[in-house]
Amino acid sequence: VGDNLNKFGIDPVRKDKFEKGVSALSDLNENLMSQIESHGKWQDIDVLLRLIEASISRDSVELELTWPDLKLRVSELCENTHDSWAQVLSDDSKKLEEAISSNDPNSIRRCFQRYRSRVGYRFYQVDYALKELCGKLHRVGDPLTTVLEMT
Repeated sequence: VGDNLNKFGIDPVRKDKFEKGVSALSDLNENLMSQIESHGKWQDIDVLLRLIEASISRDSVELELTWPDLKLRVSELCENTHDSWAQVLSDDSKKLEEAISSNDPNSIRRCFQRYRSRVGYRFYQVDYALKELCGKLHRVGDPLTTVLEMT
């Protein structure tokens, strides 16, 4: 449609508005795909942590069995960011790993709850950001609707 706007004799102001809308939509699409992927990964981690949380008061077997996979998943999401949440989560991960190695049930539970809380908060932040992004989709559609009405 953008390539054919000149053929339709659309005035430059409306054409510019359309092109800005298309550019914004493209940027949103890229950001949306990234946010959806991140949200899905954090959600999977949250589900795993809920399963561990259900049994951690009895023993730490579930945590010990799933820790290598859980640690890898979270560390991959913390890579390539210098945000403070990633460093704090990495520090909590190390403390939890030390607690697991020490085999001290009280320390394991305490460190797990801190780790669980941090991951839960990060998942909330990602979820909130995705919701905000979806709200922006509505506003991007307005300039595109204008052009569709013209054509």
